[in-house]
Amino acid sequence: MWCNRYKAGLILIAVLIFYGFIVACSKQNTFSETRFLLGTDVEIKVIAKNKPAAQRAINTAFSEIEGIEKITSSFIEGNELALLNKAGSSGNCELFNIIDESLYFSRLTNGAFDITVSPLIKLWGFKIGKHKVPTDSEIKEILKIVGYQRIILDYKNKKVYLNKSRIDLGGIAKGYAIDNAIKVLKTSGIKKGLVNAGGDIRFIGDKTWSIGIQHPRMRSKLVKKIKLKNRAIVTSGDYERYFVENNKRYHHIINPVTGYPATECVSITVIANDALSADALATGLFVLGVTRGMRLIESLKDTEAIIIDSDGNIFTSEGIKD
Repeated sequence: MWCNRYKAGLILIAVLIFYGFIVACSKQNTFSETRFLLGTDVEIKVIAKNKPAAQRAINTAFSEIEGIEKITSSFIEGNELALLNKAGSSGNCELFNIIDESLYFSRLTNGAFDITVSPLIKLWGFKIGKHKVPTDSEIKEILKIVGYQRIILDYKNKKVYLNKSRIDLGGIAKGYAIDNAIKVLKTSGIKKGLVNAGGDIRFIGDKTWSIGIQHPRMRSKLVKKIKLKNRAIVTSGDYERYFVENNKRYHHIINPVTGYPATECVSITVIANDALSADALATGLFVLGVTRGMRLIESLKDTEAIIIDSDGNIFTSEGIKD
């Protein structure tokens, strides 16, 4: 799911409101830079007193993202993730940490979020872009090695073991990278700013940002406008990576139980305190569907969601209802 996986083309529009504070606080300026990482354009924007300090912070944050991408991307041959999938074990601390987080969300979503769907993504052709609709028998055979329970973590030695399974971190790695970049910015003394990876965004500071969420089928239409500060927002949708065969759309968000693309939703937007949680939950809710997804969201503290189902109906959690 990394790509082009990485939920590239996520449709969130971030606009800073109360922009006049930049003028009012003459000692502070806005500095930003955009680089292509994680399969998409990543923008880091900070508000700081001087350019050298801001640029150092931005450079360090980009280096952090780049380092995580090199380890976790499914599209880099011979990296730590590839070695784990080949050998069935790894002692890389970065991989251990992100897989540990992944398993938490697998348990939380009762398996709807599952990083062991990698063989299914490959079977459907999303790994290399050669799409096909597999047969039922092919899917059933692959399902034998799918299931987050097949991952074993050795907490004492910080090692990961795979029981014949293969993993893809596309549903969580971008959020993980964003959060780590935010940590770097904070350590560098940055108190206000954002990291925006293709529309998956985390904000820091006490400024309020206005977010317009576009309709997944009608790009000129906004589904909802909300205001956020010190929060993260992520969207998953069936429009990110898909193909059409015999007039039917097949997308990359695979239900790990059935082996087929999830069909109940077309778009999920999650708001949380960190990007990793929002990233994993957006994928998990897409598989869970409206009823089970909203039930889960309402049970979580400081977490909200906007769900658009396959009929175009819009559902919002209680915390962001009009």
